[in-house]
Amino acid sequence: MYSAKWAQSVPFCHFEVGGFTLIATMENVWQELINEALTELVERTGAPAPGAKLRSAIAHLARQRGLDFPPTGVRKFTELVEAFPADFILQRRPGSDVLVVPAARAEVLAIEQPGAAPGVARIRQDIFDALTKVPVPAYGLPYYEPEKDHVLWIRESDQPPKTAVAMPATTLDEELALRKAFIEEAEPVDPGKNALVASLETTRPLRDFSDAVQEFGLVKKWHTFRVVRLATRLREWSVRTSLAWQPSWVDATELRSTAASPAAPVSLDNKRHLLELSSLLTEEDLARISVPMDIVLRLLVKK
Repeated sequence: MYSAKWAQSVPFCHFEVGGFTLIATMENVWQELINEALTELVERTGAPAPGAKLRSAIAHLARQRGLDFPPTGVRKFTELVEAFPADFILQRRPGSDVLVVPAARAEVLAIEQPGAAPGVARIRQDIFDALTKVPVPAYGLPYYEPEKDHVLWIRESDQPPKTAVAMPATTLDEELALRKAFIEEAEPVDPGKNALVASLETTRPLRDFSDAVQEFGLVKKWHTFRVVRLATRLREWSVRTSLAWQPSWVDATELRSTAASPAAPVSLDNKRHLLELSSLLTEEDLARISVPMDIVLRLLVKK
């Protein structure tokens, strides 16, 4: 291994990255260049920066300042970004370009990239459950174990591990407020909006809201709205508890494309059966669906 030569001032910490030792500094010029280029891209697009675009932007800034790019000792662009884990989050996607966001804007990972292949942003299931399930005594409260990177549910009568960190558990009032905010922001046309409002006034508001979202083809909008806000809560919690953001917490998964085939006519009775079937799904089931229900419904040929 060898030391990178591009740290320009007194070192304060070391990172092992990609087989070489990076000496990071308080005034490292490359951290500043990455931050400047990344901030501009994210602010302009409102979405994560693809690795290729970020690399090009950094190279442009480096040329303006008379710096060689890439820096001596850096074999891959991803190594340069990952040398500053406290400042930037790099999200790998199999078969696609990486995505990068500032660590302080982790929630942007949940926003669909304009012009990118269709995809669904997801929060890891154990994290999703911890943020969305209203705690009950039988299951206890959610705790996160940093060393194992997983969530534990601990009853009040039990002692959590010393390294466990309490997660921001939700309440019924908070879940209802989130859905009311969606209704205001999404502004679905009547009778959809009226149905969503009415669903929150029943004896089982969360379940009935999910049913109404499916019935009026708002599954994808609700999913996106919810994931962005959950990712924001997750980021605020990680900052508050001084936990490093883990790339596995929020993942952007591309939808698989299939060969086009002639669509067979589907009767209205079958369409009703599909709606009845979807109404049996819980919110946890919906979180695992890869293809939004509104897309499935649009594929059905009207009689």
